[in-house]
Amino acid sequence: MIATPSGMLVSFGADADAEKPNEVSERALALADGSRSIREISEAICAEFDVTLPEAERDLTAFFKALTDVGAFEISS
Repeated sequence: MIATPSGMLVSFGADADAEKPNEVSERALALADGSRSIREISEAICAEFDVTLPEAERDLTAFFKALTDVGAFEISS
């Protein structure tokens, strides 16, 4: 769960409804430094957490899209 500038709380994965930040979402944001693709972040998440690559890619894509939609994150091409 991440607080956006508008105050919206966003998270992803199995703990998406949790009251505190999700460890996976915190790690994904730490890895999203502009040097890695969503695929590369997904691979790192798979190495650190119990999740498959398809699940990680799906969840990360939705997570970063939600943050982008509220203006809290920008995805470069």
